[in-house]
Amino acid sequence: MKSLVNSSVIIITLLSILFTTILPITYTAQNENDDIVIGKTITINSKVLNEQRNIFIYTPVGYDQSEDKYPVIYVLDGQGNFFFSVGVANFLARSQRMPRSIIVGIPNTDRTRDFTPVHAEEWATSGGADNFLAFMEKELIPYIEDNYRTHTYKTLFGHSLCGMFSIYTLFEKPDMFNSFIAVSPYLQFDNQVVLDKVETILSERTDFKKDLFVTIGDEPDYTASLERMQKLFSEKTKNLRWKLSERITENHTSILLKSFYDGLEFIYSDWTVKDESIESGFDAVKKHYLSLSNKYGYDVKPNEFAINAIGYRYLGNDDYENATEAFEYNVKLNPNSANVYDSLGETFEKTGNIEAAIVNYTMAVHNGEILKDRNLNIFKKNLNRVSESK
Repeated sequence: MKSLVNSSVIIITLLSILFTTILPITYTAQNENDDIVIGKTITINSKVLNEQRNIFIYTPVGYDQSEDKYPVIYVLDGQGNFFFSVGVANFLARSQRMPRSIIVGIPNTDRTRDFTPVHAEEWATSGGADNFLAFMEKELIPYIEDNYRTHTYKTLFGHSLCGMFSIYTLFEKPDMFNSFIAVSPYLQFDNQVVLDKVETILSERTDFKKDLFVTIGDEPDYTASLERMQKLFSEKTKNLRWKLSERITENHTSILLKSFYDGLEFIYSDWTVKDESIESGFDAVKKHYLSLSNKYGYDVKPNEFAINAIGYRYLGNDDYENATEAFEYNVKLNPNSANVYDSLGETFEKTGNIEAAIVNYTMAVHNGEILKDRNLNIFKKNLNRVSESK
């Protein structure tokens, strides 16, 4: 079912301009002649679809240096949308607005076939959406979960026909994904047949604890179907957190990138630690991450650099108790890091606990040498300074 036929590396070169005008760089080359790598492509021999399917896969910064698990974003129309999706998700994660995530791009072979749930006469190959759902459910998702360290939380992103497919998937297979971004969904397909199906489903089940972000640009032909969608969702759903965002300055093509960005911010709207939580003390910070774990259904591990920044905020305010707690918590979560020990060492140094500072600076140097950390010389200077002060 999941036979891997070939594997190759997607390398961003000038040739990439032929496929996309957006070139997000997600990996910094260590040496002058290193390639800048965004991910890789694998090929799955699909028994469900009776064809080979290429799949693009991005793993986030730090994936190979840790044993952490990550949520997954599945990107439809992968040949065009994968590259900017990686850039946007990586930027938001670096900005502490969402978790680092694995991105899976799914290029098309027959777009009309795969994303339409019924056959329509004017669409020659239409009607294969259920088969494509079976491919995702029985082959693609199991392959990703078997071969990558994933959390159970999954997001589906689609545009136009694929946006319609995202909404169809939410109601037809609600357990497959946790959140959905549907950009300019083509719900008018075949006289709004998807909305007919949704209405039938809602007559039997109304409780959908999911997140759905929908956008529409200056596209008058989409108005009627989206108005019907709004009415259905407003009157007949429970626990579906959804938003329709209208962007009159965007067209059917330009709306894509901004919608992906805003959709992820909607899904992860509570991800960032608020100032009042930090000011209340580090226990409140830990409670924040516990609440995220409860909401997203997996053990949310705080980002090392987010906790480090919070620790230095305490340290800058001479709040040594909370600074020490924050940095010790970071060491517990990231014992193989170098920077976490250096930060804790600095706190001990400032409080006059030189022996503890030496122990932690020594660990920073030790781990830094193993990791070839770019800040290794700084760690060594810190260790030498406190050692000479004894």
